[in-house]
Order: sequence, then structure tokens, then C-alpha cells
Amino acid sequence: EFPGSMSLASVSVKGLTVTLPKEATPVPPTSQMVFGRVFAPLMLEIDFDADNGGWGAPYISPFHNLSLSPAATVFHYGVEIFEGMKAYLDDEDHIRLFRPMMNTERFNRSGQRVGLPAVDPQGLLDCIVELLKLSKEWIPKEEGFSLYIRPTMISTHSVLGIGAVRQAKIFVILSPSGPYFGSGFKAVKLLAQSEYARACKGGVGWCKCGGNYAATIAPQVEAKKLGCDQILWLDP
Repeated sequence: EFPGSMSLASVSVKGLTVTLPKEATPVPPTSQMVFGRVFAPLMLEIDFDADNGGWGAPYISPFHNLSLSPAATVFHYGVEIFEGMKAYLDDEDHIRLFRPMMNTERFNRSGQRVGLPAVDPQGLLDCIVELLKLSKEWIPKEEGFSLYIRPTMISTHSVLGIGAVRQAKIFVILSPSGPYFGSGFKAVKLLAQSEYARACKGGVGWCKCGGNYAATIAPQVEAKKLGCDQILWLDP
């Protein structure tokens, strides 16, 4: 663990509560499943409060907007991390994940690097599996499609100032999706970029934190203007 990281009560599937939507949401055809644009009707949430025992009981509820203080440090100092995983259905209609523990372990490491509370990777994965079981009909069966899983942790600590995170939230949303690039499964063009840096020694390039990606948006727009799909980051 990193210095200052807090674990307290671990994330656990025990005590999980589920609230289902009053009406079923129809699953759209795969032709409408543009990456990151369509969302399954359920989401998972787990709240952390250092002054109230740490991680609380997880809960699954209908997809909804979050209500946060405008002073939450996620907004001012970018205290957040996320992961990206995919769920598939095999030929026997079983849900399959590809080495998900490696994702939840990295989620824990990334969070502690930016001062968020420690997370039990297995406990988080157990909660995600329960969410997937309830959302199974949203896993596409067509080749090249999957149910994208986006676990995220943010600081909800309401204070203007740098310090230990006292409140945080994990939420997991699901998005049935096809290929990431608009060109589908064809080869993509890369722009070799050496003017801007994506990572540096001692930094957080190895973390999946939002700031890493925010800094790539402007260069990515430039790459698009030059007819490229993505950037190959080089040492500046």
C-alpha cells in the first residue's frame, strides 16, 4: 500500500442490496451500440466514509445521475480513477470475463496512487459479477460486440484543499458496445507524437486516472485533423 492509504472496512458483496427498475428497458439492436453511447439500466455503487467505518454495503439500482457537492475534490484536483473490462457470452450462454482480477488489482493500485482508499480486488469483482448476472440480457451475442464494464472511483470529499480523502464513491456502469474505433475492425492510422508527453518517470502514467486522458484530448484532436485514429506516444 502507498503511504497514507486507508482500508478500514473492506469492500464485500455481503449486504448487497438490489433495486430493480419499475419497467424493463428494451435492449437496442447492435447497429445502435456505438462505443460508450448506450448504457444498461442498472449500476453498482459503494460509498466510503473514513469517519463511519470505511466502505459501506454495496447497492445496485437503476442507472441515474449522481448528486455531489461542488466542493468535492474530484472536481478541483482530479481525484479519480477508473478501469475498463468486457463481458462476453460463450456458446453455452455463460458469462465470461478475461482475467478480471488483474483489472480490479490495478484499480486498487491506481486509487492508492492518487490518495483514494484501498479496495479489496476480490470483493469488488464479486460485486461486479452480481451486477453482470442481473444485466445478462445486455451482453451482446454478435461477434465483435461485448458488454463494456466501467468501474470508477471518485473522491466525494467536500473540501477546498489538498489532503487525505475522507469520503469516496465507487460506481460501475455498463455499456453494450461494438468496436472502439469508427472504422470497425480495420487497421488504424497512428500519429507518432513527440511534442507532448503521456507519461514520465515517477508520474502516474501507469495509473488509469482521468488526468492522464484529459491531457491527450487536444493532441488527439490534432491527430484526427491529420487523418489519424490514435496517437503513438514517444519520448519528447
